Amino acid sequence: MKNLLPLFLFIVVSQTSCLTYQYIAIKPNSGNSNLTENKEKEFVVENDSIQIVYDFKGDNTPVKIKITNKLDKPLMIDWKRSAMIVNDNAVSYMPDEAKTTGNANTTSVSWTRSWSSSYSSFSSITEIPKDWQLVPPKSFVTYKGMRLTNGFIGSGSGDSAGTVSNVKIKLVNGYMKKAKEISFAEEKSPFRFRSYLTVLTETEGKIVPVAYESGFYVSGLLRPHRGPAQVDYGHSIEAKTSVAGGIITGVVTTAIVVVLAVAAVNNSE
Repeated sequence: MKNLLPLFLFIVVSQTSCLTYQYIAIKPNSGNSNLTENKEKEFVVENDSIQIVYDFKGDNTPVKIKITNKLDKPLMIDWKRSAMIVNDNAVSYMPDEAKTTGNANTTSVSWTRSWSSSYSSFSSITEIPKDWQLVPPKSFVTYKGMRLTNGFIGSGSGDSAGTVSNVKIKLVNGYMKKAKEISFAEEKSPFRFRSYLTVLTETEGKIVPVAYESGFYVSGLLRPHRGPAQVDYGHSIEAKTSVAGGIITGVVTTAIVVVLAVAAVNNSE
């Protein structure tokens, strides 16, 4: 088995080099005068009554929203009348169906060889959609649900193509690494999305809906030869198997079969 160690190392290295990564930079639309970006690369909407924080960092551009009630009276989030609009396609924050999950337990008793009885019990939890979510005074709620991407974003062609430039990215060990970045003007971005949130407030005994709309666009795409564990980029990440990686994976699978076969022969001798 000692002679097989180099082959095992080859398998490990080959498998880790099969993935290629795309890092996605996001900016707010120019029309969002009340939308700012903080040092954590989160996007913040804030006034005297509410603070809304959007975070899209992570795999496949996850949507994470933190809503803080700054008032001395409660607010309500109407999730049914709230949505994420991706390239003009609206997706509700609230699912339409209720889901039931549970488990069944069955007990059987054999009284004689020819006669027996059984008893079954079932317990379940039904998750019923909540159209409104309470945000008590001086508190916050969070939303974590949909993901906006599931694959690489194209860089476009012709008039819609971005500008390619050489940049330096910071690695987690502090070193700088050269890479190529494609940047886009807002009107030429290949990927745009908007969040539409409906907030309910009580004014003079009436429920008043207030809509908060925030728009974003992909401003840059970066593809360094480094994985997310090495790059200090702080944006959304996409990963996929490269063509060469797919070939290597096939070779590695064959190699694993060969290793197991050889090991079996050696153990039988």
